[in-house]
Amino acid sequence: MSADAQDLITKMLDKDRKKRLGCKGDAAEILAHPFFRSLDILKVANKEFPPPFLPKVMTDEELAKLSGGGVQESIVTEDKLKQIKDRKSEFEKFGLLSNSCM
Repeated sequence: MSADAQDLITKMLDKDRKKRLGCKGDAAEILAHPFFRSLDILKVANKEFPPPFLPKVMTDEELAKLSGGGVQESIVTEDKLKQIKDRKSEFEKFGLLSNSCM
């Protein structure tokens, strides 16, 4: 991972809302980061870039052949739910939905 990518991720995940990248200048502040220096945002907005990868779409029959008989739902056990709830306090200071950065 490049140094610019590491810096971008670190700044966007800062626990302190006031220091988090994008807090003061919204998307413009994020897009001004050196990681996006070579990106033509107008081409992105206008969907002018070809996708780097086009996945092969599977039929229902192909999906059924996958190991395990196809796609299955993930079940969250009561124990896992309790573990998540017990760790909730670790995330309370990390507020992504705050209306204010200040």
